[in-house]
Amino acid sequence: MKSQNERLLIWFKHGYRVNPRLAESTLGIARLASRINEIKDRVEIQKGWLEVKNKFGEKCRVREYWVNKK
Repeated sequence: MKSQNERLLIWFKHGYRVNPRLAESTLGIARLASRINEIKDRVEIQKGWLEVKNKFGEKCRVREYWVNKK
């Protein structure tokens, strides 16, 4: 079984972006920011804001992370 950090690194290796919603539903990671903090010395992580709608249909922003392919 892979650790959450390993799953996240593989996700980034494939060039995908991740946000807290996607991390929980797809990767099984509930505390994405903590996992990002743990792997930030292994890869250069970029971050930005992503506008989404919450469960009430209201606009809100969530953090999005990615790694630039070299």
